[in-house]
Amino acid sequence: MAFNSYSTSIRGASHDSSGKPCQDYSSCITCEDYAVAVVSDGHGGSRYFRSEIGSKLAVQAAVDVISSCMGAGRVDFITGIGQDPHGIMTRLSDAVLTRWTGLVQEYDTKNPHSEEERSLEGQDDDILRAYGATLICGVLSDDLAFGFQIGDGELVLVNDASSELMPIPEDPDCFLNRTSSICGSDASSRFRHFVISATVEGDESDNLRTIRADPRRISSISVCTDGLSTSFNSDESLMRYCMAIPEVLSSGGVRKLEENLELRSRSNTCDDVSISVVYRPIRLGCSRVSTCKDAKSRAIRKKRKNIQKRKERRCGRRRYPRSTMSPLLNVR
Repeated sequence: MAFNSYSTSIRGASHDSSGKPCQDYSSCITCEDYAVAVVSDGHGGSRYFRSEIGSKLAVQAAVDVISSCMGAGRVDFITGIGQDPHGIMTRLSDAVLTRWTGLVQEYDTKNPHSEEERSLEGQDDDILRAYGATLICGVLSDDLAFGFQIGDGELVLVNDASSELMPIPEDPDCFLNRTSSICGSDASSRFRHFVISATVEGDESDNLRTIRADPRRISSISVCTDGLSTSFNSDESLMRYCMAIPEVLSSGGVRKLEENLELRSRSNTCDDVSISVVYRPIRLGCSRVSTCKDAKSRAIRKKRKNIQKRKERRCGRRRYPRSTMSPLLNVR
């Protein structure tokens, strides 16, 4: 089954004005039988003075490990997921962490710290901290779908019935400006995961959610950094936005999407914005967003939208300018 993909990282308005580099990094890969979406958000700030490098290396580490698991080791990996999803996913994220640590150490050795950077180093001599970042990865295939996350941001999954889901368990330590990090001493235990397969039993723990379902019914997986996710009034609005993206991309709306992402940074978070999406091909005019079969879901969404509008009138919420948006992206 062929897959399509898209990813972008846009420097936030605050970094534009300060001259700082974009701390986010994103990537996507499509192979004959699977696709990967991944984003990372470098922490920024004086303690994390190489976090824009750390986010890039985190994405590379995730892609390297997933390519190994879904390539030569595919059969054993899929079989293992069905038998021991918790053990396999824990070993997977540990492998990503180990790979990232190795890449950071290699980069740090080849690129010694400047005098200015040395003045920012802490007393604990922890080189990993300078490269601190979050990481979110989603993988889609016909055999299974899975993903993992450390830190803030969101992963949104959409199925062929236009139902949206955030399948990764929440991290209670991620709130306001606090987040778990791949550079943390407890990073191994802070990863959260999900697995969707016809061979697993449905279950949920603090760091793993398993769903027994046919992965072929999943139409898209989107991952985004908190610069995008926090620009919405609710999780529901973010999920509707992610559901619309494959149709926007399939109709040639890449520039419209990127304009919308830039607008969200300028009008709201002022943060860097990254999104990566993998999705199955859709037929324009019969998309999962506008299909006639989904009239009931559209009616429910319309009712919720009217309720939200009434709340906005009462609370005086700011409305985003619509002139540069694709109609499908008019989500607040």
